[in-house]
Amino acid sequence: MSYPEAIQYQTAIRKHHQTLFDVELKQGECVEIHSNYPLTSEGGCAVVFSIQTLKKRYAIRCWHKEMPNIKKRYEKIQTYLVAKKLPYFVAFEFQEKGIALNNSIYPILKMDWLEDAIPLKEYIHANIKSRRKLQNLANEFAKMVQTLHYHKIAHGDLHDENLFVTKNGELRLIDYDGMYVPELEEKRFVRGIADYQHPNFLSFTELNERMDYFSELVIYLSLLVIIDAPDYWQEIFNKDNQLLFTKEDIENLADSNIYHEILHLSAKTAFFARRLLKHSQELDENELLPLEVNIDDWFTSRWRERWECSTCGELNRDDFTTCAKCNVARTDVYFRILLRDKIIFQKLETEKKNLEIINNQLAEECNLANLKLNQREENLSKKRNELMLSQSTLQKRDIAITQLQTDLSFYQRKAKRLAIWRTIFLLAFIVALVVSYFIHL
Repeated sequence: MSYPEAIQYQTAIRKHHQTLFDVELKQGECVEIHSNYPLTSEGGCAVVFSIQTLKKRYAIRCWHKEMPNIKKRYEKIQTYLVAKKLPYFVAFEFQEKGIALNNSIYPILKMDWLEDAIPLKEYIHANIKSRRKLQNLANEFAKMVQTLHYHKIAHGDLHDENLFVTKNGELRLIDYDGMYVPELEEKRFVRGIADYQHPNFLSFTELNERMDYFSELVIYLSLLVIIDAPDYWQEIFNKDNQLLFTKEDIENLADSNIYHEILHLSAKTAFFARRLLKHSQELDENELLPLEVNIDDWFTSRWRERWECSTCGELNRDDFTTCAKCNVARTDVYFRILLRDKIIFQKLETEKKNLEIINNQLAEECNLANLKLNQREENLSKKRNELMLSQSTLQKRDIAITQLQTDLSFYQRKAKRLAIWRTIFLLAFIVALVVSYFIHL
């Protein structure tokens, strides 16, 4: 099945009220750069448009290259991402019956528009003078890729245009065509941009969770270089789909000028530059290390035996808390981590002691409560026994009363019978007297 070209999609989107099948999108308005020209973003496999509806704004992804098993892929990706609830992805809906064009129907991807985020390069450019924000960005990037590794997710096409940053410095990812989740078992078909890929990436055909290991290192190292030497940014900003390294640099890193230049920056940057060189020389993708392992290696490597002064660049012994050359207090990240850990440890010790005191108090209160409960149970037992005695006495009284009532009823009946017999004898006596009287007459 051949897909339309980007220009054909543009024409169809201008008439989206007629060409789209989604009711909500049909009722929306196409976001335009200027009159009758839709806002467009074109990638290697698809073109993206924007439609504003009454409730929200959407990105509409239309493919101009055939994607194998695209429906099945996006259904599995959506199911997995919804279950994981990670903050780095936007909500999307694959619509097999998406847009009518050239007497055929083609699929689209309906995605939430990133309202509060800008592309990575724009964020760096806006904050190039803020070392703190750029350092936070590098840390946030490291945190994001570690989270993706934990959930066995690979983006498959990591580069600056697929990375967005919010106002709060949080990262978002777009373009999930080449993504890997554990439910997918197939060959790799999205190759990514060569400026971010391993020199032998064409030989890496398996779709797996290790696809981003090299790209992650390229991006992280680029951020470290920009933090150490912001002057590089003027050369980088205007280059498309590139941060620091070009495809030519990646393919022959040991001889590239940029590699030898950044070796003279901070010890940390030099360490990751050497690690990138080592990774670029690996022929087996399984030998590549994830970014979090490289970061752990940095903190445990021999480079930590000395720290670099942020003011004069002097390398000092690790047990020095101030620079031997300019006497400025040590402020490097590793030392701050040590201080932070020390403070945290002290707080934990204090909280541990407080918890022990609270536990002892609770134990005493529990003992007192148990004593009171035992006393109450004893009192209740006594009252229960007394109540049972009272009930027994009452039962005996009831029996006696019942017996008395029975006897009374018996004597009452007997008295009635005696009264009747007495009346009969009296009447007989009277009758005898009357009879005797009449006889004498």
